[in-house]
Amino acid sequence: MAHRRAVALIETARPKVHSAFVYGMGGVGAEEATSPHVPGMRARPHHRYESRSRAGFSVIQLLVSIIVLVLLLVGVTRGVYEESGAAGTMSRKGERRAKAILVRMQHELASAVGTFPAARLADDMAIADVDQIAVDTTMGFPDRGTLLIDRGDAQREYVEYDAIGAGGTAFTVASRGERCSSPAQHQRGAAVLWADQAEVIADLTRPLESQFDGITREDSGPTHFRGDGTGFAFRIASPEAAAPGVKVREDRPLGWAYLAFEPVSVVTEMSRQRDINGDGDRLDSFDCGRIEMRTWNSADPTVEATTVALSPPVVLQPVCGRGGDMDGDGYADPIFLWNPSSQTLHVRMTILAGDVREVTMTTRADKVLHLKSGS
Repeated sequence: MAHRRAVALIETARPKVHSAFVYGMGGVGAEEATSPHVPGMRARPHHRYESRSRAGFSVIQLLVSIIVLVLLLVGVTRGVYEESGAAGTMSRKGERRAKAILVRMQHELASAVGTFPAARLADDMAIADVDQIAVDTTMGFPDRGTLLIDRGDAQREYVEYDAIGAGGTAFTVASRGERCSSPAQHQRGAAVLWADQAEVIADLTRPLESQFDGITREDSGPTHFRGDGTGFAFRIASPEAAAPGVKVREDRPLGWAYLAFEPVSVVTEMSRQRDINGDGDRLDSFDCGRIEMRTWNSADPTVEATTVALSPPVVLQPVCGRGGDMDGDGYADPIFLWNPSSQTLHVRMTILAGDVREVTMTTRADKVLHLKSGS
């Protein structure tokens, strides 16, 4: 009896062990964990502490994510602002360039008389002829430049020449098959033009394809013209030939002159990462050059010709197809378009302003100059 009482007292004094499932570590059926029962304290499952621990970590992670997002937004906004500012600065730079070039042109043409140099072959011209081109006249042609023979024909050819022969009836050939053309045979009497100049074709609402080289848009509507449109030939008016009220510059020798596009380098849309002419691709190449003015005296070949640059090398023109569409509107954009009936010279230029983040920026210059010296 005494023995039984001793065993009961020992069992009563021994601490009881309660089991609790460890949630989150295997779920139902997971290994049980034991904890001693302390009188007066209720056992709490471990999963409650783990839940609080995970909730606290999620809040910290959320705060870090918000901070990172804010920093990213600040960086992107700053980059967009800086890029927009750089683009605006470059655009204004291009506009200043365009304005300076146009003002210089207007100054040089203050006493100009526009003309359109044209001649005809005096003899047949074979493919093998590489020395001289015999013509009926060279009056008004620059002392060097590019000829267009048989325009509007399958034998159309561009020929570079570097001098005018004695007597003014021949051109000294520098090279044939220029500007993406090929050497061809030409018959006596074929038309020979100074290739760079473009002239409006009057009174032809629906000309044949052989009668014009391009269609551009003027204030009066679509206008046909012949020539490439990268140059303009003119005479320097004497005081006697000038129209009333027109002041003739005394520092200019009498004679002939021209404005012309002179290529310096090549720009490709692929390398500049931009569709420069707006035709929907990035496959085109452009000559990048300057506008030059050359003055010479065709009556006295001993007088040395002079050349002056009117712009830096920032003017763009298609490598093949001078005077072509430069703004994607479907119409040609000759740099110079001479209208003899109105005595006006329409100047259009696509000017390279610069690069912003390796993307090319361009500016458009467009102005009609009125020549008041008469014809």
